[in-house]
Amino acid sequence: MDFSQTIQSVLSNQVVTGLSFTAVLGATVYQLRNIPRLFWNGTLRFFTVELTVTSTDPAFDWMDKWLAHQPYAKRAKMLTLRAHSIENDLLTPRSEPQDINWSLSPGPGLHVVWWRKRPVFMERRFLNKEVSDDSRRGKPVETLRFRTIGRSQKIMRRLIEDVRNFSLTNEMVSIRVFADSYWMNVRSKTQRSLDTIILQAGQMERIIDDLTWFHASRVWYVTRGIPFRRGYLFAGCPGTGKTSLVLALAGHFNRPICVISLGSVTSDTELFSAFSEAPPNAILLIEDVDCAFPAQSREEDAKATGRVTKAGLLNAIDGVTTPDGRIFVMTTNYPERLDPALIRPGRADVHEQFTYLGPAEQRRMAVRFYPEGFQPLPFAVSPAELQGAFMQHPTDPEAARVLLLESHGIALAA
Repeated sequence: MDFSQTIQSVLSNQVVTGLSFTAVLGATVYQLRNIPRLFWNGTLRFFTVELTVTSTDPAFDWMDKWLAHQPYAKRAKMLTLRAHSIENDLLTPRSEPQDINWSLSPGPGLHVVWWRKRPVFMERRFLNKEVSDDSRRGKPVETLRFRTIGRSQKIMRRLIEDVRNFSLTNEMVSIRVFADSYWMNVRSKTQRSLDTIILQAGQMERIIDDLTWFHASRVWYVTRGIPFRRGYLFAGCPGTGKTSLVLALAGHFNRPICVISLGSVTSDTELFSAFSEAPPNAILLIEDVDCAFPAQSREEDAKATGRVTKAGLLNAIDGVTTPDGRIFVMTTNYPERLDPALIRPGRADVHEQFTYLGPAEQRRMAVRFYPEGFQPLPFAVSPAELQGAFMQHPTDPEAARVLLLESHGIALAA
């Protein structure tokens, strides 16, 4: 039997013909079912603009907070709760209550948000762990997808500009803490006015003038081949206002704060990731930098494993991965313990010593509590201690003074 006869025999078989017809019909029906989906995807591609933002990008925080303040968030049925607080908030004095700052924003799923009398389609989605390396590290990764009607990007760009302006006019300072290998959003704090920080005469003006000059000096740095970054070393006893000043500076210059404790970072590689992944415009605050390393030689430092080394910190501060415009602030209670290489110009360009408040500074601080006046103490005292006494006796300056005297072992005559 030749090939043509074989084909004729197969085609004359009713079973084979029926199965073939069924297969062709099933494939046709399956493809026809895809036509609406293909048509819909084509329509979205040609007549809408889509924007995707992931939680690994700093812009995600802008979008999330903007959504939480939209009228739609108050009537949405699917919600996400954001608690902006942790117990070890480094910027909250221990004397203050640990309140929880929270917000509600649209939750996972599809939403339609009306903005400037236009519908904006938004979808929040959590990524699967097998999709994201960040998820495997313990970081919850989610995406926000925005879609606007129209073929031009102008509407989407206008939306982004509105969100950006909202973040700049928001009277809160965004704070992140590096933990579990990623920058975790914690509570935002109300901007602190610079005139509520009491320093030695001329010190505040000197710091503000230097930062103002830095913000306007990108071209100056570039033309001289100098990396465009600025480092500050704030040294002084606890309670002298080092960290409080950082909060006030962040609010004044519209910058977020990224707080990192070197003791919680396990390796130089993790430190490089932390510094490179922090928002480029952030003030990177390294608290108590003197506590990060025990006294040791460079040879011992080179052998260190399972923690950050001095060499790693030095390279992270002025390495090639450090973004332009970065501001570093290192605080310490013991500047004499620091390696000279860490506090040289280029890493710590400005050194400021924070001291206790003398009589003149005590009067300046007391004016905000007691307009009628306050008799200063015959010795210097820390701003934190002074504020604590004022808060215990907010309407009685003499009682606050007696409390301070007694805390220093000075008893008043009967």
